[in-house]
Amino acid sequence: MALIISEILQNNPIGNALDAFRDAYSLTCEKLELPPSTDALGQISEKKFQSLAVQLIVTLQLLSASLLLPSRTGRGLLVADLSSLIPAVVSKHLDIERIVPLLRVVINKEPDDIIFEKAYAAVVEPTPPPPPPRAHILFQTPHKHSTSSIVNTSEHRKFMDDLLKEEIGPLYTDIPGFYEAFYGKVPHLKENAETVFQKCPKGDTPLYHKKTGWRDWPIGAKEEDVIRQPNNPLEGSTAERKPDICFVDDPNGKEDSTYHWSRILVPGEPKRNPCHDMATATWLDLARYVREVLAAQDTRRFVLGFTLCGSIMRLWEFDRVGGIASTPFNINRDGLQFVSVVLGFLWTGNEQLGFDPTVVESNGIRYMKITRNGQPERLVLETLMKRATSVIGRATTCWKAYRDGDESRTPLVVKDSWQFSERDEEGE
Repeated sequence: MALIISEILQNNPIGNALDAFRDAYSLTCEKLELPPSTDALGQISEKKFQSLAVQLIVTLQLLSASLLLPSRTGRGLLVADLSSLIPAVVSKHLDIERIVPLLRVVINKEPDDIIFEKAYAAVVEPTPPPPPPRAHILFQTPHKHSTSSIVNTSEHRKFMDDLLKEEIGPLYTDIPGFYEAFYGKVPHLKENAETVFQKCPKGDTPLYHKKTGWRDWPIGAKEEDVIRQPNNPLEGSTAERKPDICFVDDPNGKEDSTYHWSRILVPGEPKRNPCHDMATATWLDLARYVREVLAAQDTRRFVLGFTLCGSIMRLWEFDRVGGIASTPFNINRDGLQFVSVVLGFLWTGNEQLGFDPTVVESNGIRYMKITRNGQPERLVLETLMKRATSVIGRATTCWKAYRDGDESRTPLVVKDSWQFSERDEEGE
């Protein structure tokens, strides 16, 4: 096991991916007039500590190594363990000493193997008490009402909202460094955004004014005034769904183009009133779109999105554990940040957008690489058989497949899902 971990870390170095977190920590210390050393960890507020910890965990989840390193709490991967750590970090009963060692080694720029060793230590939970009677039920797939249990004819808003609230649970907002965590790997994004924004106030009809913000931005920002393209429902939904703003995977798209949910990269939700920034209805609208994207895209692990309430913008991330959101900003007051966000959505890679890098496509053929009996193999994914439609859960996906090189194409079934740490791996 140690040899495998060492090889993974050697082939997937962290590099400068944690610099954004270190910068956020230094800025926090600077505001509190504290030295940017690990000694300051015990002097910042609990809320700020939790925000920094969540930022670090999210950043670690995006590292290539986290998608390959095995779990030490079960039979899955480290990335799943990191996801389950966020609720523990933001809990009212936070065990600070559980996460502090990880923060220390990251702040001190320790080697990659030390950082991941502390990450492993942080996700290992204390031994649970003896189970109560009938606890054998816990070793089955947990039963919980989710949007996957809705039959097709019931996928209407009045039925979905309550289920989505229950399914997603509490949201964690105002996460500092959110933008840096998800877009820190986009090459030259900061420099290019500054170059683009510097041109916006120029010309006879400048796009941006320092005092008033973006040209033609409507007062009140009514939906029909902001959105010029007809808001037609997208293809692929059982019930009618029509995101008002979204980024799509179509370099040759036109104003009158129509799209399937499988082409949506980043969904958005506009509201006219800034007071709706954290309203339940706002994030529920976005969550419905996220559900459609996850259901239609069988290799999507998580979805980035945004809300725009008046001129107040907030970035969101939904995965199989829940949802988190950035701190809000005013696009008219901080035009450069707005340009950076838009370019970030446009230029970020598929892995940072949430697509599973273990599924590779070449010449229109998709396949997975596996190791069986010590030998590498490729499994060609032929057709999708089943995809879970809920946002939260194991994201169980099944494909009909065959082994590359098998002339008879003996049919196989590939089942991919998140692994509960309490369960043994299926098939063993």
